[in-house]
Amino acid sequence: MEGHESMSGGGGSESPSTVSPVVIKAVPARKEPPPETSQDVVRRRWLIASFWAVVLLLGLPIWYKTTAVYRAVLPLERMTAWSEGKVCLYHFTMSAYMLTMII
Repeated sequence: MEGHESMSGGGGSESPSTVSPVVIKAVPARKEPPPETSQDVVRRRWLIASFWAVVLLLGLPIWYKTTAVYRAVLPLERMTAWSEGKVCLYHFTMSAYMLTMII
């Protein structure tokens, strides 16, 4: 039974001072990037300026052209003539006959 008690951890023979402490490993600090040179700063500024130049000089006109709504010229005179019945001058005569029986 003695071996069974030590395996289950239920034995009272161990004191709290003999329990090993839990070790938590800290995450190492991130390595800082090397300092920037003045050439790197100038290159970054040119890169940002080039990006916005492409966006403004190429992207903006393409966006405007592809999203513009085409407005067709309406033939208002012809539309008014149709609404007043002046365009279609065809007249059709139709005869209707009805046969009835008188009782």
